[in-house]
Amino acid sequence: MCVKQAPGSSISNKHLDIAVFNKLLPHLPHIQTLVLNGIGEPLLHPDLLWMISKAHELMADKRASETSDKRACETSDCWIGFQTNGLLLTHSLTEQLLDAGLNRLCISVDSVPEEQKCGISLTHSNNLPASPFAMVNAVRRQKNKSRFQLGAEIVLLQETLPQLPQLIQRLAEEGVDFILASHLLPYRKEAEPQSLFTPYTEEARAIYLKWQKQADKEDINLSDLTTMNWIAAKVEQELRLQQLYRNMMKDAREQGLWIDVKKLVELDEESITTTKEIFRKARKIATDYNVELSLPPLAAKRNRSCTFIEDDAVLIDVNGTVTPCHQLWHTQTVHMNEPKHFSCKSFGNVLEQDLLEIWSSTPYQQFRQAVQQYDYPFCHSCTLGPCTDITGETGSFINDCFGIEVPCGHCLWGFDAVRCL
Repeated sequence: MCVKQAPGSSISNKHLDIAVFNKLLPHLPHIQTLVLNGIGEPLLHPDLLWMISKAHELMADKRASETSDKRACETSDCWIGFQTNGLLLTHSLTEQLLDAGLNRLCISVDSVPEEQKCGISLTHSNNLPASPFAMVNAVRRQKNKSRFQLGAEIVLLQETLPQLPQLIQRLAEEGVDFILASHLLPYRKEAEPQSLFTPYTEEARAIYLKWQKQADKEDINLSDLTTMNWIAAKVEQELRLQQLYRNMMKDAREQGLWIDVKKLVELDEESITTTKEIFRKARKIATDYNVELSLPPLAAKRNRSCTFIEDDAVLIDVNGTVTPCHQLWHTQTVHMNEPKHFSCKSFGNVLEQDLLEIWSSTPYQQFRQAVQQYDYPFCHSCTLGPCTDITGETGSFINDCFGIEVPCGHCLWGFDAVRCL
């Protein structure tokens, strides 16, 4: 599930340069959120504590000037955080992180181990003597950091799905405030079957199920559409099948929906029902323990939304390159029915130009405006694909089949399927 381990990845293990961070200092008093995450483990950075402390000082100064309260950042909605696998967390380091001004920490966890060895609890395979969640929670209580938020981040997989309710309960008992769950972003073809997400809207699925019932009444097998819908009907059964298909597509068009019947036929309705029941149990447990649980939708949303653009977020990589979102942060290939190639999209570098100038530049403004139109195709539900936009045969993205110049029609972030801190 790691893009750094994907075939062809050129992402380095380089630390964020302090020269890059220093270029951001004038802007920190004006931001609400600072997430100190790259593609790697933040706790490996030798200057992490200094960066947190400096950012906290600048963000607190801004809030204090607005409210005449020197402890304003302790009570306002601004926050500094990062995600970690927890392997390097110790009691002493946790104390230092909280003292520096860290107020949101998210620890990755995959599943509940079937056998508890060496006291392992809710972590990757390692030899930690105790749960990092319980340890961090103890430090928080000891230091009376009431505003500090402890969370867990889960990547949902087919093989670990049955453990989800148990995992939620264990995390709640360890003292987490929130749990953020994300679907898998498959960087390899062999990882795709582990994904729980279906990139077709519930509305499209509802149309398919409606006409599936009609097909059953007429003793028609919709799975035959994979071979019959593009050839001339030779017998009555084929003619009836094609007519039903045309009626189904007309129904979808009238509702403004994209629908790929050949893919919908392959959906496992029993598996979807089972997953929904497991989600229901997980939500109930979280509610009982008063833990904020954020589970992603199981199907694509008809109304897409880019949280990066809507929240005025910007990503700056270790070299100072300014990019708009996670999906365009790196050149990468994502597998969801077919491989989709993304190229890095940058608008400048903070070592060469002020961040505010980059943000206010015409190309960046036009990009954000185009994204917020949400007028791009539903590539996953296209009956004519994969096109050259998907396969990348034409090189770097220029525009999609609508002529839109933002490569968002295939983005799983826009469907709220993939999340991060």
